[in-house]
Order: sequence, then C-alpha cells, then structure tokens
Amino acid sequence: LCAVDVPEHVDMMMKALEGHGEVCTRMGAYKPRTNPYSFQGHGKGCLPWVFEKAGKHGIKVIAMEITHESHIEEIDNCLEKLGRPTGVMLQVGTRNTQNFELLKAIGRQSTYPVLLKRGFGITLNESLNAAVKRLTRMPVCVDPSHSVGSREQSPDGILDVMHATAQGVVAGANSVLVDFHPKPERALVDGPQALLMNELPAYLEDIRLCHDTWKKRQAIYQRLKDDAAE
Repeated sequence: LCAVDVPEHVDMMMKALEGHGEVCTRMGAYKPRTNPYSFQGHGKGCLPWVFEKAGKHGIKVIAMEITHESHIEEIDNCLEKLGRPTGVMLQVGTRNTQNFELLKAIGRQSTYPVLLKRGFGITLNESLNAAVKRLTRMPVCVDPSHSVGSREQSPDGILDVMHATAQGVVAGANSVLVDFHPKPERALVDGPQALLMNELPAYLEDIRLCHDTWKKRQAIYQRLKDDAAE
C-alpha cells in the first residue's frame, strides 16, 4: 500500500506478501501531499496495529515516510512498547530530500536504515547520486508506480508499470517499490495507479525473470572481461 488506510486492507496485503515469500513492504503512515486538503496519512495512530500485523505475517521491514524529527521518536517509542515485533526502514520522500534539518536528525541515529527518494528537479549529485548505481555504493530502488502514475497499457497490452519495473530490474535495481491495493477504489492515496491483488503473482514472476536475465547478462560480460585479461 502506498498509504495505510484500514486494518482490513493492511492485513490482506501483508498476508498476500507472506504467501509469496516476500518480507518487505511499504506502508506509509505519514503522507505529505502537495494538496493540503488531500489525505495526509493516519500518522502515529496507525503505527501500533501496522507493526503488530507486520510481525504477525513475518514482514520484517516497513518503510514509513517521515517528515519531522518527532516521527523518528514516535516510531521508536511504538516499537519499544510493542516489543519490537518488526523492523522499520525510515523513508524520506521526494518533498523532503532537501529538508536538511530532517536529514541531519536522521543521520544522527543509527537504529534505522533509510530509504531516500530522489527529489523534484534536483541533480544526481544533490540526490546523492542515487539514480545510477555506478555513482553510488548504496543499494538503489526503483519506484515504477509514481514514475508512471497510471494503469495505462503499452501497445503490447502489458501495463506500463510492468515495463518500467522490468527496465529497472534488468538494469540492476536492488529493490522495487510499487503500489498494490486490495480495493483500489477505496484507497486513500493513488488508487487509480495501484496494481490489483490478482496481478501480484504475475508481477513477482516477471521480476524474477528480469532478475535472472540481469544475472545472465552480468555473466556474459564477465566472460568477455576474463577473456580480455588472458
């Protein structure tokens, strides 16, 4: 889910992920929006039941988009009270990649890893070179849902989101963020672009196929390099 909405949907999503052997998901509790009248996320109120459901289904990492230093404390206090049933990765969203006080606060802590999204209209250097793997030692994630922004199909009948995912994985992406929702018409954020639950098995199969292709491509050029060294 792009954003946490109701316990029923969270449980359905995590159960599906568990059934397919996945261990990581995005569940946004804090959702800064361009439109101040749009849903801004449930905030700390949803953290207890989201973390408990994550622990129940063995989902070890929850990416939460934070916008203020106090959110780190809210997450930490909630996990501590619950006995730390799951792991959490902090997410810095596009709108906060140049919120320097927030970035410094995150950098001062070492408990939680951080997913830093690329900011609006800024250079690769300003976004820590995160868009191209050769320029950074850090893992790189692709976000096809928000880059495509729709469920439109290419001429071959395959959704553009699927093609964007394949391109990222074949190029060597370490992870993928993509929106799914059990009932997109009831989603509080980005419902029109969300993939459907019955598309999840095919989507994961496609990713595995693309990742295998990436590994085979690596082997081809490694052989070329080895031959040149002999």
